[in-house]
Amino acid sequence: MNILLADDHALFREGMALLLNQLFPQAMIIHANSWVEVHQVIHQYTLSLALLDLSMPGQQAWEEELTDVMSVVTGVACIVSGSSSQEHIKTAFGMGVKGYIPKTMAMADMVSALQCLMAGGIYLPDKVWLQTTDFDTSSLLTWRQRELLTFLAQGKSNKQMATLLTLTEGTVKRHLHNIFRILDANNRLEAVNIARERNLLLKPEA
Repeated sequence: MNILLADDHALFREGMALLLNQLFPQAMIIHANSWVEVHQVIHQYTLSLALLDLSMPGQQAWEEELTDVMSVVTGVACIVSGSSSQEHIKTAFGMGVKGYIPKTMAMADMVSALQCLMAGGIYLPDKVWLQTTDFDTSSLLTWRQRELLTFLAQGKSNKQMATLLTLTEGTVKRHLHNIFRILDANNRLEAVNIARERNLLLKPEA
């Protein structure tokens, strides 16, 4: 398991590396301090996770650098940035990243975000950063999350969903938590109602 940790601040990289080693002790952490080094790494290693800062030195604007990176990386890509710009968040997700983690995030939340990403979910920053835009966050749902929404609409329990999808109940709970964040829903019923309104269910309800 290879994880790319790309940031031009060595102190931040060292702190993040300690956290990553605790969470994923089997992983090899590969450091990069510029977009140039990022491009070298992605062509040399197969990555499970790439954590990328937007403001690293590079030869192009970060949007162009990220576009080139996303054309190569097959693992999960996530932005870890000091910027809370809604436009940056929208642009990055539009390019295919699966997460956007603010550097100001509390340690416990950072752990949850990383675990969510490695479980196949999508991590968004606090909804307040997106609520004033026309960004349709439901477009960020993965196919697996839409499967779970469909099962929710059918009234299935977490245990039943876990069995049907060959997942653990813990993984199902993490997916549901992320679904609620993406849809801005407070509970299962609200999530199902929003899914019906936006035609997010994969098949007719039983």
